Amino acid sequence: GHEGRLLAFDIRADVGWVIEDGLRDRYEIHVGDTRQSLPREIAGRHVDMFVHDSDHSYDHETFELETVVSQATEGAALISDNPHGTTAFTDFCARHGLRPYVFLERPRRHIYPGAGLGLTLNEPGRSEAPTN
Repeated sequence: GHEGRLLAFDIRADVGWVIEDGLRDRYEIHVGDTRQSLPREIAGRHVDMFVHDSDHSYDHETFELETVVSQATEGAALISDNPHGTTAFTDFCARHGLRPYVFLERPRRHIYPGAGLGLTLNEPGRSEAPTN
């Protein structure tokens, strides 16, 4: 269907093995710190979906989301892994008038307390609750 590209950012070069051979010509891996590579690689591009799953510090997550939002298309999905670790995701959504959805795992009888996923759609001004 869509002739999009997958840009992956990682600190390791041995990732991406799951990408099917027929799609590899639409896949780019950028190895290094996203503080240098992310702004450069998305400049002039339209971002339809972004997944933050790197350094989960407040500053780093904020940097990535703020960098991407300037290139995000209307309706783009902005996703954050582990948004329960800091308030970076919900603070970002509040600054941009975006509605945050946070889905938390609740494992039963497991040593790991669970993680979560944050999702927002780039629709500024839609942060308020829907009305009927």
